[in-house]
Amino acid sequence: MQPPIPDKVSGEASSAVGRFIQESPEFCRNNDRAAKLVEQQKYEQAERLYRSNVSYQTSKYRDMPTEPNLEKLNESRKNLAHVLMSQSEFSEADQLLRQSFADLEAQSMGLLRDEDVLELGKNWFNVENERAKLEQVDKLFAKHATAVRREIGRYGTDPKSWLVAAMEKNRVLTIGEGHVYAGTSGHHELGRSLMGALKDAGATHLAVELPFSRQDLLDHFSRTGSVDESLLKSSKVTNEYISTRKFLQSPDLMNVLTAAREAGLKIVAVDDANSINVGPYNGVFGTGRDNTMAANIANILTSDPKSKFVYWVGAIHAEVAVDKRDHERASQILRKQGFDVCSVLPKEKQPGRDNNPLFALIDDVKQPTLVPMNKARTLSRLPELKTLFPITQNFGAWDAVIIYPTK
Repeated sequence: MQPPIPDKVSGEASSAVGRFIQESPEFCRNNDRAAKLVEQQKYEQAERLYRSNVSYQTSKYRDMPTEPNLEKLNESRKNLAHVLMSQSEFSEADQLLRQSFADLEAQSMGLLRDEDVLELGKNWFNVENERAKLEQVDKLFAKHATAVRREIGRYGTDPKSWLVAAMEKNRVLTIGEGHVYAGTSGHHELGRSLMGALKDAGATHLAVELPFSRQDLLDHFSRTGSVDESLLKSSKVTNEYISTRKFLQSPDLMNVLTAAREAGLKIVAVDDANSINVGPYNGVFGTGRDNTMAANIANILTSDPKSKFVYWVGAIHAEVAVDKRDHERASQILRKQGFDVCSVLPKEKQPGRDNNPLFALIDDVKQPTLVPMNKARTLSRLPELKTLFPITQNFGAWDAVIIYPTK
């Protein structure tokens, strides 16, 4: 349990967060610009933007003793590290990541006391070790390239018909996403086009990764079709405010929510604002969010036997088979509780976000294609991410994978 935050520290944090909320749009725009530059292979220009964000965060918010500061600062560093890795600048990437963990320890103000987690993070992010892992992933995909292509060609099917059939058979259809909110996601477009058919297949609710304390925003949206900015600004919890605003200002996600509203689905918030920033990387080391989301969905499933959920959530929470080193995900918890759950992972190439070698094998995929993992046995055993992120699972951690054509 985290120690209580002294009033003085809490006040300082609130003031600093207020400044961050007011001034962070430039930070976000820099990240967006840098991502586009990476897509254009203009790595040096992207690197300068990422460096400016790190400097901006360091100069403005080193006094902010709250995890959003650490998260945003380290998000910039991780992005820059990816750029450096693409240029084989392993030692400089290693230095950036080591500094991230040093700052976590120095700035945590007693909020991150799990020294084992921090030490584990350092070991995971040792870039010399990571380079060997990345090379191993490339070799693994190269070795099985023929089998993977054959499985995609043989078992690939239309996502819409498969997902509708899955909705008919299950009480929870978990559709993962990659948190890409820039209005460019084909996966969100698929979700938008699906909501009416999923309703016809028995769905009654759409559960989303929004703090349940802000159900009032979703209720207002369900009634009116618009987001009440005055309600949005009324958030008193910092983490709640940041996550809610990001969610409800995303054109991609709002298209999905609008389609669900028009289909007549009850839209419910199931996340826990108090657990959004647990550990250095946005809750990945904490079980609180997954437990809360599973419990909120299970309560409705139990109280209303006719209820069925479309659960639209970050793909990591959609995993139904998790490595023993890691904690259980919401979808896995629901399945263990006896609910019929089907989970889906999207693989959609986004600039600067995912360099998985799978994308080099799908030149002949011209339309979104769903591949069931119980049939594609080779693909199911390959790693889903090729990244510095520490908790990579195999594709088989989900029931199916939707592969989107590369642009």
